[in-house]
Amino acid sequence: MGFAVDWRVVVFSLIVSLAATLVFGLAAVAKSRGDGAWLITTLRDGGRGTTVARSQLGGAIVAAQLAVAMVVLLGAFLLVRSYGRVRDVDAGFDPANVTTARVSLPDATYPRGEKQVAFFQQVIARITERRGVVAAGAVSILPESPNFDQTTVRPDGRTYGPNEAPSPDVYRVTPGYFAAMRITLRAGRLFSAEDDDRHPLVAVINQTMANALFPGRSPLGQRMWTGAGNAERTIVGVVGDVYQYGLDSVKTMQFYVPHADNSGGDLTLVVRSIDASVPAAATIREAVRAVDPGVPVDDILSMNQVLTESASKRRLLAGVSLTFALGAIGLAAIGLYGLIAFAVEQRTHEIGVRMAMGATRRSVLWLVLGGTSRLVAGGAAIGLATAAFANRFMAPFLFGVRVTDPVTLAFAPAILVVVALAASAAPAIRAARVNPAIALRDE
Repeated sequence: MGFAVDWRVVVFSLIVSLAATLVFGLAAVAKSRGDGAWLITTLRDGGRGTTVARSQLGGAIVAAQLAVAMVVLLGAFLLVRSYGRVRDVDAGFDPANVTTARVSLPDATYPRGEKQVAFFQQVIARITERRGVVAAGAVSILPESPNFDQTTVRPDGRTYGPNEAPSPDVYRVTPGYFAAMRITLRAGRLFSAEDDDRHPLVAVINQTMANALFPGRSPLGQRMWTGAGNAERTIVGVVGDVYQYGLDSVKTMQFYVPHADNSGGDLTLVVRSIDASVPAAATIREAVRAVDPGVPVDDILSMNQVLTESASKRRLLAGVSLTFALGAIGLAAIGLYGLIAFAVEQRTHEIGVRMAMGATRRSVLWLVLGGTSRLVAGGAAIGLATAAFANRFMAPFLFGVRVTDPVTLAFAPAILVVVALAASAAPAIRAARVNPAIALRDE
């Protein structure tokens, strides 16, 4: 039994988590500000040791929060960049303005053979007649779908031991499939209407299969025995590679045979439109209904939706990790704000004395921000050192980036520094605005 992630539940959980972080973080700030009044009294009574100890403890806690935030932020950035790299991969086809729909023919009505072939020929002919349709075809296994099919092949004149014969992915396709998906023809020709069981059997292979089985020579005209129809086929074309198991997977050998000479099983219709305004889904339903109203049409999706679904795990992982990173940064920022505000409150008299002796507001501002910068630098350094060890375990989850990705190592610390300085800006400005006369009189 499987399960699905409901985005509404995820969003609600994230909102609750962030709200809890803010509430408890702000409560800690309020507590530190309340403790400030008590600590001022303690200071007046000679309890400086306790105040310094508490301040050092608070600094250590905030530095730890900053370090954790750095580790989580670095990991999140790596996952986000990995997802971006996956989306940038050339899938081997053009998904824009392509609509797909699964069609299942009842075995009792459409036995394997001419009836199945005729049904899809009529449906595709009706679809291509509609205005706005550029090309249409059908395939047994849609690229990037969770399904796959394989067959054993043996080039003529070559022998293999038990279980050693190549097993490429096999696809049954109609002649218009390659045009509808815009899969590039590299050599030879594609299938035509004459490629059926009344003519010599043919096949089209992808570039990876051509390189693996026919290195240094042309595969065109080569014959091979195949489990797809248990027959000998002649290779008539070579097409570009298509990712079948996800854009972050390796390229596989792919073997195409005409549906007209090897019919049987469901097919997925693939329709390319001029633009998104063309009602391709309705066109598919109407064409199938016109040929046989009793045949169901399922899983109507755009090819972009299929690609998005294939990368959904990476997208979810990147999104969740980024949310946790934002929460960690927020918590660290709240803690830093509370610590700096507390420190400014404790040093009000000292700041008043400095200003009475000629210190400028700018020098007071830099005094506070300088202490913040040292704290942030320490936390960030600890975080980077920890991440250098911890992120090694992320390597299996990354694609197209390394754990030492320079962009991530530069950008993540910069974000943390900016957030930290923003969090300490208000207490620093408040310190620069201290009235020396009032500060000295209150003391």
